[in-house]
Amino acid sequence: MMVWGDGGRIHGSWTYAMGTRDGKHMLVSNINGDWGNPISILTKEMEAEMCPPRSR
Repeated sequence: MMVWGDGGRIHGSWTYAMGTRDGKHMLVSNINGDWGNPISILTKEMEAEMCPPRSR
């Protein structure tokens, strides 16, 4: 599945929006980046929405 998107960060806040070209799968996320690992959280969210269960 091809996913398109963009995002960025500013002062502890990470925001990303992404989706499939046909619009059937969309994800918009805002993560408090002051603690933990925001990229790891974003990766888990993307996998949950964009990856079919058989490919995990």
